[in-house]
Amino acid sequence: MELKPTTKDAYDLFHKGIFTFAEMQMNGMRIDMTYLTKTIEGTYKKIGEIEKRLSEEKEIQLWKSKYGKRFKYDSNNQLADIIYKEMGKTATMFTETGEKSTSAEALIDLDIKWAPLLVEMNKLKKAVSTYLLPFQKEQCNGVVHGMFDLHTTVSYRSSSSMPNMQNIPIRDPYVGKLVRTAIIPHTPDSHIVEHDFSGAEVTVGHSYHKDTTMEKYLLDKSSDMHRDIAVQCYRLPVAMVNKPIRQSVKGGFTFSQFYGDWYAACAEKMWKESKNLFLDNGKCLQDHLKEVGFRQLGTLNKATGRPSPNSFMAHIKDEEDDLWNNRFKGYTAWKNEIYEAYKKNLYVDYLNGFRLTGYLSKKFVNNYPIQGLSSHCLLWSANEILSWIKKNNMKTKLIGQVHDSLIASVPKEEYEEYLIKATNVMKKRLFNHFDWLLIPIEAEAEVSPLGASWADKKAI
Repeated sequence: MELKPTTKDAYDLFHKGIFTFAEMQMNGMRIDMTYLTKTIEGTYKKIGEIEKRLSEEKEIQLWKSKYGKRFKYDSNNQLADIIYKEMGKTATMFTETGEKSTSAEALIDLDIKWAPLLVEMNKLKKAVSTYLLPFQKEQCNGVVHGMFDLHTTVSYRSSSSMPNMQNIPIRDPYVGKLVRTAIIPHTPDSHIVEHDFSGAEVTVGHSYHKDTTMEKYLLDKSSDMHRDIAVQCYRLPVAMVNKPIRQSVKGGFTFSQFYGDWYAACAEKMWKESKNLFLDNGKCLQDHLKEVGFRQLGTLNKATGRPSPNSFMAHIKDEEDDLWNNRFKGYTAWKNEIYEAYKKNLYVDYLNGFRLTGYLSKKFVNNYPIQGLSSHCLLWSANEILSWIKKNNMKTKLIGQVHDSLIASVPKEEYEEYLIKATNVMKKRLFNHFDWLLIPIEAEAEVSPLGASWADKKAI
């Protein structure tokens, strides 16, 4: 696949973007080396303590005895053998290739008493090997100069490497804080300021499909798409949809559907998560689902290709049908239209003057124009903000970006000015510049105290 500019504005966006990303790489992210060293040592110590506790479990002893020198905690094949063959557990989750899953979710779901320890140990090992040690390896004089690129992903979103600064975890609060605490502003009297687009892909997507229901959600700030869908998926009154339940539907159903997933996968994920979600009155969400008639997840009938009647999976299939054939009919029509146009032309045109060519499935044709264009909005904003910083000989440094957010190290004397300017660029000037944007993209800022780490940032 190849993305080509068809207009001068499109060419200029990437041309300037290359220099902006080079500036970010040159500035780099400053690392608290004292914290980093202590954290690596402390995490290794904690891993060792967990390994000692695990070694006392009889199933782990069996595992070690069976595999001898080949024993590895991170071997999924070995773990599957011990769990499903030696322990006789019945699989409740499967991989995309149909194999019995050994994911953290699957292990917890099987109710194995030592599973939480193994999950925690694997999580800590990944934190060290994937994030903390690369910081230590790649740092130069206490600064990590991670690379940012525009050409390495098939969707032509930005990417990062050596190390991947866009892959620092955020959904796991513990690991996220562990890693982000290592990143500090360039000087003790500076803030880390992160501007984050809110709902960028939903807003950009509307510029393509112009769905009237989506437009109402975007314009009416009292409305909430994910809350309304949670009401239907979980058969809850509006007042009982709390933040964790809303988030589970947002990731497990709404966005999964937008990105091309199907009802069976969504239902399985949501059913598993419902065990660990609770209503404000303390009742487990899965118990609530059973009370309203969904006694089991259900399975697919191989002969008919349909889910078990009256199951949660059958219910989510109905919700999938409602999402695309009732709630977002305009979105559905656009998905079909753009794919038919691609089959005829063998390319997809973006609204900002780029053309994507090559072999594309319908899922890619529906997703890439939205994902790519959304990332281009941040790229344009970064170009404009850097140009302003250079023009005014400021000390503020752009130090990174994570898909929908731009990160800077800002001295206290430039903080107010930068905050106002960056917010204005991302919320107002972006909308005024691109005439294809039908609704402004919201942008929010989070700021760390003076000299404090990226993990300490708070919304303002």
